[in-house]
Amino acid sequence: MTTDTIDTNKPKLNKRILWADYAKCFGIIAVVTGHAINDVAGKGLDVTYNAIYWWHMPLFFMIGGFFLKKISHDFKGWSYLLSHRIKPLVIAYF
Repeated sequence: MTTDTIDTNKPKLNKRILWADYAKCFGIIAVVTGHAINDVAGKGLDVTYNAIYWWHMPLFFMIGGFFLKKISHDFKGWSYLLSHRIKPLVIAYF
């Protein structure tokens, strides 16, 4: 591949946020560790197991909330939220 065929003027569409990727990776490792020590948790690992489960799910919720799109506070924004985001989740739940 030659350098004259590479278009360097194209904007990147998928910009990754590095700290969020590292935080998710750390959380995933914590989940796997928590599940792995759950079966062998004795007196010594109970504290570690509980400590992991205090923070790993809130970490994913906080990171997910960071990337939510802002909606307008008028009827159109709330209508979109209810019909396109909440309604499919409720239907799938029931």
